[in-house]
Amino acid sequence: MHNSYLNYRIILLLNLIFLTCGGEVENLTSTPVPTAITATVPVPVSVETPTPMQVPTATIVPTQIPSPTTQPRPTKTPTTKTVSLGAIRDNTIYEDPKGEVSNGLGFHLFSGQTKKGKQRRTLLAFDVAKALPSSAVISSAELTLNVSRTSSDAFEFALHRIVQDWGEGDSDAARNEGDGGKAEVGDATWLYRTYQSVLWASPGGDFVKIPSATATIDDLDTYRWLSTSKMVSDVQSWIEDPDTNFGWAIIESGNSNHSTKRFDSRENPSATYRPTLIIGYTSSD
Repeated sequence: MHNSYLNYRIILLLNLIFLTCGGEVENLTSTPVPTAITATVPVPVSVETPTPMQVPTATIVPTQIPSPTTQPRPTKTPTTKTVSLGAIRDNTIYEDPKGEVSNGLGFHLFSGQTKKGKQRRTLLAFDVAKALPSSAVISSAELTLNVSRTSSDAFEFALHRIVQDWGEGDSDAARNEGDGGKAEVGDATWLYRTYQSVLWASPGGDFVKIPSATATIDDLDTYRWLSTSKMVSDVQSWIEDPDTNFGWAIIESGNSNHSTKRFDSRENPSATYRPTLIIGYTSSD
């Protein structure tokens, strides 16, 4: 009886619980225990921390400013030129034992030997350094003189380079000038380079014995001493060293009697007949 009462109370308790929960208990059954749900927790993926990229430091390169290029100057092609020069001084020296005869201002020049065997020699010079550039290369040189009085025969006359300075004073011969006039201070004479002050080393003038050129002179006419290598060399040396320019002496080659020729000087009234030096040269100037 005691067990029955206990069972009765258990059933009442269960019904009470059920009613409280809103339902009736017909049969007491065991409620299944819900299966535990295993939640899948995502495993954190190891994310590799990116390595910072190294940005290269910019190198400042200085701007190269090109140096100005020097353009080569075009080389001038040398051109051949010709120039005609008049004498800057001339004179005649007359063979005279005292050396007192000259003709600095005369209209004429003389060269050769008189009937009595007395010699005359023409001296003349040209200022080539003033007329030509210092870079000039001489290719030709030709001397022109006019003969205004002559003996009947032809004779050879040579150009000899003078090696000492000489003068042209104020002497002026009379008449046809063949005998010369009284020498004045500064004149060249047979004995003096400059009258009464400086003597020649040798009477009759100091000159190179080997002629630079020759020409055969005959009747009245204009004559040329044509270009030779020695004439070219003479003129070239006067360009390169003007202080050695003393010109030429015109001397009759054979010391022949009665061979005298009269040339017109730079003082001659007719410019056409005056001595002329024609020079051919090249220069880059």
